[in-house]
Amino acid sequence: MKNIVKSRDLLKKGIIWKVGKGDQISFWFDNWIENRNLVEIMELDDDNIPYPNAKVFDYITQQKQWDILHLKFVLKNHPIVQKIQGILRQKTPSTGV
Repeated sequence: MKNIVKSRDLLKKGIIWKVGKGDQISFWFDNWIENRNLVEIMELDDDNIPYPNAKVFDYITQQKQWDILHLKFVLKNHPIVQKIQGILRQKTPSTGV
């Protein structure tokens, strides 16, 4: 049992979210960046979250690229924007996104 618990932490470090369309991933509350959510990363209070119902999809352009200007504006130029830019959106066979 101890090995399973130790392995879980290693697995969590290696798990990467596949963003895809981003329409099912909460921008603020899902752990899609560094296995944490943006509220934790930016140390925000619930009352200070702009657009709390936003999905990752809301920050992706029609050209399927990150909307960097929008990200920088909403995240107030927080260093996490650089990490988000580094997340590659991989195509999925079923949707071609």
